[in-house]
Amino acid sequence: MRLSKYVSTHPDGRRTLLFNAAGEQIFVLEPELAELLARHAGQPDALRDVHPTFYEQLYRTQCLVPDDADEAEDLVARWKAQDDDPSHFGITINPTLACNLRCWYCYEEHRAGTVISDTTREAICRLIAARTADERLRSLNVSFFGGEPLLSFRKAVLPILQYAAEACAPRQVRLYSNFTTNGVLLTDEVLEALDALPLAKPATFQITFDGYRNWHDRVRYGANREPTYDVILAHVEAALRRGHEVFVRFNYTFDNILTFLDTLGDFNARHLADYGNLLSVKFEHVWQDGGTREAVQPYLVQVRDAFKADGYRVGTDNIHYRHVCYADTPQHLVINYNGDIFKCTARDFVSAQREGVLHDDGSVELNDVYERRMRLRYVNPACLACKILPICNGGCSQSKMEAAKQTECYRGMSEADKDAYIKARVEEIVKQTQQV
Repeated sequence: MRLSKYVSTHPDGRRTLLFNAAGEQIFVLEPELAELLARHAGQPDALRDVHPTFYEQLYRTQCLVPDDADEAEDLVARWKAQDDDPSHFGITINPTLACNLRCWYCYEEHRAGTVISDTTREAICRLIAARTADERLRSLNVSFFGGEPLLSFRKAVLPILQYAAEACAPRQVRLYSNFTTNGVLLTDEVLEALDALPLAKPATFQITFDGYRNWHDRVRYGANREPTYDVILAHVEAALRRGHEVFVRFNYTFDNILTFLDTLGDFNARHLADYGNLLSVKFEHVWQDGGTREAVQPYLVQVRDAFKADGYRVGTDNIHYRHVCYADTPQHLVINYNGDIFKCTARDFVSAQREGVLHDDGSVELNDVYERRMRLRYVNPACLACKILPICNGGCSQSKMEAAKQTECYRGMSEADKDAYIKARVEEIVKQTQQV
């Protein structure tokens, strides 16, 4: 037997923390056990005679593995089984690529006339019918993106969700739905219609602000430059009041970051922190605001800490665990208004980049781009040999497809970077454990 390559030790005062990245498990070792492990790390089988109970614990938690074990192969096999799990299926639908706002930094081309046809809507319903007929299916997620999806609420969104609810009912398949929306059209009428649906939980919304009112309304305005800040804020509160989960994204630049302190004042005036886990906020840097990321960091920390201090749940992109994007699994498809199929929603929806098509009968035909994406997920030799594979995996499939080199660390991490990554993950788990 040998120590797993995913095992590491971390001194923590008088004790030592033993971390197994493969299962994200942490064990506390008293000084005697830490010394024994360090002494026999090269020949752990000796522990069987020295401390059989400790040896058994290491073996049972897979901190010890057979000498010939291919840990990466076993890990990838488990991940693929999870990816292919037929008990869940999800679709993200772009009912339109048109938008009622004119945000300067938006990467999408909001082309006129890009509205879902009756034929495509019916094909989506046939796809849902086929999936819900599969006796292995337990949950279905129907999400809406765009463009602004609520522009097509009556034409596409509501009819598709109503059909999905009817299709899920006979076998009690759990139906979920979420929206990426600017929030302007999230009226009481829309919320009432959604609340009337038999969803497994109330629909969730991701909604964006671009600073305090004066900054936001310079960026996120309508076709006639009408302001939107107060409308969106009122709609966020209305959704929360009805029990919907809302993820608020704050798009920040060097110029607007401190104005979010005034936004915090507006949130507090409406007592939005009282909605607890229904509301979370996250700060995302506008990438076109080039060259300011380092300079803005002290102000970002100040603003984030202010939201935390007032009781808001604040998310971060600075994660140290394996995040599985919907684009990485074959059990999720992005369907454009014209029936083109994609996987990633963070790229422009042009037919030249599609990964398949949805036929009128509801069948799906995938192409070589899709096959390449699926193939690249778990083949990089640098990843397979890496000690942080279980908590990293090199990022999402989209980044892997676009990487200049497919045989090196996608993130360009040194061994010291990897050690720091592991240490950060250990600290996150310890902090989470202490909060429970």
